[in-house]
Amino acid sequence: MISLAIIATFVCACGAEDDLAPEGKLAEPPLYGKSDLAKTFNVVESGRFVEASATVSGRIEGSEALSYRFNGFGDTTVRIELTSPGLEVDTYVIIDGPFPGGSGTIAAYNDDREDQDTLDSFIEVTLPEPGAYRILVGSYSVFHQQAEPGGAFDLKYECLENCTMKQISLGELLAALNEELGADGTQQTLVSAIDALFPDEKSAALVKGQLAAALMDPNVEGFPFLPLDLGNEAQGLFEADETVVDAPTAVHFSVDQILNEGCTAKRSEMKPVDERVPGLMSGSWADYTIDDCSLQRAQAFAEVLNNLSLENGSTVTYEDRTYNSVMDVITALTESGHHIKVTNDRFFADFLGLYYKGAAVAAPMWLQTTIPLAGGEGTLSIPSPHTHHTFVVSGPLVNATLMFYMGVSGGTSFRAVSNIRSPWTGLRTLHTYDSDAEPEQIREIFWAAGLLRKLWTEQAAGLPAGGYGTLGVCNDSTAVLESVAEYGAPATIFPLAHPVLDEVPADDPGGVSAALKALPSDVDGYDSTDALNRILKTLPAENLDDIEFPQFIGHIRALAQ
Repeated sequence: MISLAIIATFVCACGAEDDLAPEGKLAEPPLYGKSDLAKTFNVVESGRFVEASATVSGRIEGSEALSYRFNGFGDTTVRIELTSPGLEVDTYVIIDGPFPGGSGTIAAYNDDREDQDTLDSFIEVTLPEPGAYRILVGSYSVFHQQAEPGGAFDLKYECLENCTMKQISLGELLAALNEELGADGTQQTLVSAIDALFPDEKSAALVKGQLAAALMDPNVEGFPFLPLDLGNEAQGLFEADETVVDAPTAVHFSVDQILNEGCTAKRSEMKPVDERVPGLMSGSWADYTIDDCSLQRAQAFAEVLNNLSLENGSTVTYEDRTYNSVMDVITALTESGHHIKVTNDRFFADFLGLYYKGAAVAAPMWLQTTIPLAGGEGTLSIPSPHTHHTFVVSGPLVNATLMFYMGVSGGTSFRAVSNIRSPWTGLRTLHTYDSDAEPEQIREIFWAAGLLRKLWTEQAAGLPAGGYGTLGVCNDSTAVLESVAEYGAPATIFPLAHPVLDEVPADDPGGVSAALKALPSDVDGYDSTDALNRILKTLPAENLDDIEFPQFIGHIRALAQ
């Protein structure tokens, strides 16, 4: 655990009658004087709550306040109960936030719950602003800087209302824009957005041609629609970076240096789509329940794996040992008591990343297939899928959650999880691997990931966007690792975009090239029955009723009969 000093310390007189300001409103505990910087307490990041309810136990010691983070999505109501078994300590709980920027801003606090004759603490509060919040678990003595013995605690967290990100449909967004801007203003705004998002003239013209129909349909479910065979001409629609990146050079990492660096994690930000609509944003929702130190170290771990994968002389040192490969690192982690879990995960892709007044807009880009619809009326279009492998490493030294996939930036690489996915994108895990039960499979997946990164990084030399759309996409990298982990089982993902591989090189470590050769390549054509079977396994939900697009699901059900 890493302690982070907070300059201002909260103080509140003990007793339920002092916890409420006049008219029953929560009062902010007074702060120590700013000049009295010696009176501080340390915040120890101790976990985060991602489910609607959780219970944790621990000990309150010395001047440490334990922090447990959770996300609020606007008017989120939570209930917090902090008790001490055997009445070892006089508990005290504070909620501060929202983050970013909310450290030390008290949203709620309680010393002794007023409805019972007890020293336990209780909060039930509605948090109006979206963002991450911290539950600071301590005692009266911790927050008053008094030297008293610590003791055990039990913390119960419950989210009661607005516990997930709000979202609206594409039709609801268009209706809101029409009301705000009028029909002409909405069309002008969207045309400007298309020009910005689709710099390729052919794809931009295609999307603009679909815009009029979308604006006229109050129940519009899909827009824009893009044919699978658009190929490299569609690079612009993914906002792909056209810069050609030089081959990476050797990097030498020190674990001690990583652990002692300041906590300056890199996070994505949203940006306005158009100045005429300040509530319409594009980007990713940064997850501040992951504290800066944890995220920075996860990003550093991903960087270590990415550089070692290239086998270009990169190293990482820890204590008196130097590691030269991904397999060296994974072996060292498992031998030192780390647990590793790998999952093969499916989602809908959120390429546009639209949010309107804090709500996610269910607006995927749709891929037009050649699969005939039931009744012969047109062909099936599907929300563009995204797939990746998730790596969760936990132990005495490394605690990180990473993803591995081919992306529009960064090429084929390990990436630290740092954002909250929009609810409509779903989540379905098709395969799970655990180092306790399947250590060799875990090693093979890491090995294959490193080899694929090396292969596609070398082949991407001179190609725009790190080879994205030319060598493959996220689905292809996931399918390669799946083939290796499942010993050559048939592909379960659609579509796959890698070019057909005519021959397997004589030197094919890990069977990566053999896996690519055996996988279907769908850009140039596919069997409709096989494609439909793969689509059913690519969908990000086992239960079709859990998918946000009813017209699409109606087509899928009719085809699957």
